[in-house]
Amino acid sequence: MQKIIHQLQFLGLNPNESSVYICLLETGGASPSKISESTKINRSTVYKTLTALSIKGLVNEIEKKNKLFYQAEKPDNLIKFLKNRIVLAEDDFQKAQRLLPELQKIFALSNDKPQVIYLEGADTVLKTCDDMLAYSNYEMLAFSNGEIFEETVSKKYIRQFAKTKERQRIRTKVIIPDTPLNRKFNNRVFSAVKDLNTPQIRYASAEKFPIQAELTIYGPDKVSLTKLTGDTIIGVIIKDKTIHDSLQMMFEIAWESRLLKE
Repeated sequence: MQKIIHQLQFLGLNPNESSVYICLLETGGASPSKISESTKINRSTVYKTLTALSIKGLVNEIEKKNKLFYQAEKPDNLIKFLKNRIVLAEDDFQKAQRLLPELQKIFALSNDKPQVIYLEGADTVLKTCDDMLAYSNYEMLAFSNGEIFEETVSKKYIRQFAKTKERQRIRTKVIIPDTPLNRKFNNRVFSAVKDLNTPQIRYASAEKFPIQAELTIYGPDKVSLTKLTGDTIIGVIIKDKTIHDSLQMMFEIAWESRLLKE
């Protein structure tokens, strides 16, 4: 009998409905209390289950001696129930087909939205740098401040980052404030890599442009913005081709500015 109950569940009845339906077929009919006793299903659930089976056309309710009594309909009604499900499914399928163009429009709009990842905490810079290394053979463009960047990341990681960039053929252009420490940034960080992979640096007046955050344009379609100062380091990674390309052009305009020094 358990096998039949299990098979009924594949036909659209839940476990309680299957057990109650079989109970009524076996007994020829029973009161809710008897059904509860036989199936070990609590009485309140039995009432809900009988209502559901009645809607499906599988049981009927009669009154005996002023008490409710339930009987199973003929097993043929199970076939009627399944045929009705087929009709409803076909109707739902047609509705879904009519709705599909609108759903596709919504999906297309959501796909066109930038993907944004918010980062917070001590490992923000590490996670951002790791994401930059997920791509190879491209030119990274950045507004940064070497002095502050070195304060947020260990020297070991910076050296590892530089070597990985070299291995993955990631070239770099950076605009940073013109300070004595920033002037020696490449010597401190990139002295062990080949000249081709040493970042090209141009310097902006530290007084006019005291950069406190890092903006990096990298990969085929990503931009990161990281706040390097304050109690909590925070960052945002944006994945969007239009934003990436627009900031790339803005960087190139700044790169050619007469305000920068080599």
